[in-house]
Amino acid sequence: MLKTFEYWLLCTLGAFTIIFVGVNVLLYSGNRSAQAEVNARTQYIQQTASINDLYQQMAKALAELAIKNHDDQVRGLLSQEGFTINPAPATPAAHSKP
Repeated sequence: MLKTFEYWLLCTLGAFTIIFVGVNVLLYSGNRSAQAEVNARTQYIQQTASINDLYQQMAKALAELAIKNHDDQVRGLLSQEGFTINPAPATPAAHSKP
């Protein structure tokens, strides 16, 4: 038989074990939700990177058309989006020798 002291010691250890299991379950659940959020953000960043390349190519094509057609509205639109258009200086034509 257990002595009174041993009985209460084992009951206290059992209670602490149950409390620690409960805390562990709460931490595990919180960790899983945080991992899900991080995974969702990672997926968003990866998808945005590929779209960003397309966005830059579209802006470059618009800038080239704005320069070619002297379109001030397109230039204004691009400047609102943070793009500056600097047309390349015209290169002098090479003189051919007879």
